[in-house]
Amino acid sequence: MFSARLYGSRSHKTKQLLADLRGEESKEEEVVTKSMPIPEGRVGALIESMQETQFKAMLLYAEMLKKRKDEDVAGS
Repeated sequence: MFSARLYGSRSHKTKQLLADLRGEESKEEEVVTKSMPIPEGRVGALIESMQETQFKAMLLYAEMLKKRKDEDVAGS
């Protein structure tokens, strides 16, 4: 799933510091739980490619963890 958070958005700590300087209470960051539709064209192709790469990385990581677990069980 493509993250809806924009690059360069202010961190929670930065928002808190700015609010403290202004004497305001900081509002909690809004979390977007819906995914956005993937646009057509080059941008859409890039997003799909990024998602595919992310899924492959997660699968490889899961396989690595399973292999470690199996090796730990066999070594015990």
